[in-house]
Formats: sequence, C-alpha cells, structure tokens
Amino acid sequence: MRQYILNRLLLMIPTLVGVAVLVFLMLRVAPGDIVEMKYAGTGAFAPKETLDRERAQLGLDKPLLHQFISWINPSCTSSFPGCGESPAWILAIPCGQVGRSFMRLPFVWS
Repeated sequence: MRQYILNRLLLMIPTLVGVAVLVFLMLRVAPGDIVEMKYAGTGAFAPKETLDRERAQLGLDKPLLHQFISWINPSCTSSFPGCGESPAWILAIPCGQVGRSFMRLPFVWS
C-alpha cells in the first residue's frame, strides 16, 4: 500500500507539469496579444514603440521558456504585486470567495 501511494504521489509531479505546460501554451496560442487588446479596448492609437515597450515590460519579448518560468513562478519578476511581502495576501482573494461558495451549496444540491 505504501508503494502504491508513493507511486501515485510521484506520478502527480509530471501530471501537474504537463497540465501547466498545456495551459501556458493554450494561453500563448490564443489569437491576439494582451497589449494590442488593451489599446484596442480604449480606442486610442498607440505607436509601435509604445506597444514594444509594454511587451518588454510584461516579458512578452523573451523566449517561451523564460516566459513559462516567469508564469509558473511569478515571484521571479520584479513587477509582481506584493513582491517581498508576506505570502498571506495570496490567500486573501480565494478565502474571501469560499464563504460565498458554501452559501450556495444548498441551492446546488436541492
């Protein structure tokens, strides 16, 4: 039984890595660029230099491997909100939603 649990736990690692790679690639294959969408939504014209500067600021000008590492570990970028702070703020958003989810459970099961 111990061997079975150990095997399952070890198989979880490549599964999680595979899912992360697939999600990252699907986000990159999606049509459009986040910077272009930002300026298309405002209706303002942006020169190419401004678009290139924002892509560089977001790290979109770097190779895919570097983008993936930055995506999987957002704390390795200096523009990450809360950088250098306690990681407690990370739980603030999901924990605030948990109460609402549990309040809706009776309606879902009825």
